Amino acid sequence: MEEELKQESTVTTTEETRTETAAESTGSESADSAGSAPADTKIELLTEDKSSKADPDSSEKPQEKKKRRKYAVMLAKEHEDGRITTHHIGPALVEFISAILGIVFLVFVCLLIYDSIVIKDLKTQLVNQIVENNELTDQNEFLLVENDTLSSKVAVLSETVTKKAANESAITTEETENAIPKGFPLSGGTSTMTSDMDGDNPIIKFSASTGINIVSSGTGTVIAIEDDIDYGNRIIIDHGNGYKSIYRNSGKVLVKTGDSIGKGYILFAIDSSNTDIGYQIMLNDAYIDPMDVIEING
Repeated sequence: MEEELKQESTVTTTEETRTETAAESTGSESADSAGSAPADTKIELLTEDKSSKADPDSSEKPQEKKKRRKYAVMLAKEHEDGRITTHHIGPALVEFISAILGIVFLVFVCLLIYDSIVIKDLKTQLVNQIVENNELTDQNEFLLVENDTLSSKVAVLSETVTKKAANESAITTEETENAIPKGFPLSGGTSTMTSDMDGDNPIIKFSASTGINIVSSGTGTVIAIEDDIDYGNRIIIDHGNGYKSIYRNSGKVLVKTGDSIGKGYILFAIDSSNTDIGYQIMLNDAYIDPMDVIEING
């Protein structure tokens, strides 16, 4: 036993001497790093050997722990004079650099994944934007067509309204003209007329032949049918514009109070018993000369 332990000590010492010589020749590693690793290895070997030989008869062998592999990098440089210098990078620094490179690689991969997701989203947004733009373009074209259609309808409607307004204006003008009692109060046959005075009021006196009708000289409303001392009956028509026309005759009255009548509406029928007619006009409740308003050829 003692001889075996001596041999192991001799081998260990030889290995330590060789290691120290190699460290001094390279000049690159520090004293701590050059001697620490072999020393640890030697102590571990010695312990393992002693424990294994301390109890040779033991039936149970202890389980050996798995050793973690460590890597070191040695850099060699050859000089012009033939010298070779080496530089060692320890396992700790190698692991540190490996960790940094791993982190950089992981970040790079994450960036690639992120960029791919962002690009995919951008493509999706671009496609959606193109679809939306196409829809808006279609809607715009539809609205333009509809606008043209509406413009045409508006033009037609405007023309219709203009024509209607013109017609209404013409009708209003015609109605206004027809409401002025300037029409001739007799229709058909022959008659004579004389401009005269009834007291202080001007009057036209007609002497008509049988078959002639006394007609309204303008549109209006019958507001009064009264007895007349000189002519028998009196019909007063309000034309709604300040004018009132008065028809005096002894014949049968053919209208009644409240009737709305048009121009030329028959008021009396002339026969042999009622050939005398009196015709007067008032403007704003004052008598005026009918000759200033009447149209002889109307």
